[in-house]
Amino acid sequence: MKLTIKQKDLGNAIKILNILSGNGYCADIKIKNIKQKAVKGDRHKPKSVEAKDVKQEEKIQIVTPKTMKSTWKSISEMIKAGKVEEFLCVGDKIPFRMKDGTEVVAVVAHVKNKGVYFVIEDAIVRHPMYKLIPGNEVISWSGSDMRRYLNKEAFKNLPPALAAVIKKRTIQQNVAGNRYVTKDRLWLPSYTEVFGKTSDGKVCQADGENEFHFDLFNDEKSRVKQYKGETTWWFLRTKNNPEYPFTTSFRTANNHGTKNSQFATYMCGVCFGFYIGN
Repeated sequence: MKLTIKQKDLGNAIKILNILSGNGYCADIKIKNIKQKAVKGDRHKPKSVEAKDVKQEEKIQIVTPKTMKSTWKSISEMIKAGKVEEFLCVGDKIPFRMKDGTEVVAVVAHVKNKGVYFVIEDAIVRHPMYKLIPGNEVISWSGSDMRRYLNKEAFKNLPPALAAVIKKRTIQQNVAGNRYVTKDRLWLPSYTEVFGKTSDGKVCQADGENEFHFDLFNDEKSRVKQYKGETTWWFLRTKNNPEYPFTTSFRTANNHGTKNSQFATYMCGVCFGFYIGN
């Protein structure tokens, strides 16, 4: 939603902004500071403006992540109607409660192709990528205990209203020249989705050809997660050194929000993502 107001109305603008934020809207407020134009000559002559009497337009954008007060069904319908960008912004938070009573906050991570990618704000549990490393088996997201845990135990623990609107997402991972494809309702973000381009401008190696960077993760602070009030390392679904089939470590974001890796059997935080779209 966009409003145009004059500078003298800044106080009212803040009130409007608070109302919008409290009712599930984003607001870009443009504040104009323009003096009355001075006109020379009578009505039969061309009008001109004294430069000293005109100030350039001053623009101030206010972006407010907010907590949505809505239902998952209404959010899904809004997305299907093609109105998602009118109501949801990256960084918006939607709290919900798992069936076991765990309080969770879903954060809008990216809006793309008429759909919304969510990633939960903090870890719900610490869990290994693999409980045991299998012998002579390619190590990948597709064969991991983490994937099974998310799409069975964790998914069954979701509130029914949320579970009903989540769409399966096609996940692709290339390991040692082989392509592994899964369709998952819950998933871990990938290395590319969380880190995008590195400081030297190089793109992090993607799991698949169609991956992209989530807008939410734009600095180290945005990648810091907690578990029970303490910062935690959290797993990404991307394998470390994917050119080697039996490598037993996966990419992580550490407790400083920087990139790292950890053994697959290590207990790292679980911050799952899900997709709602057409």
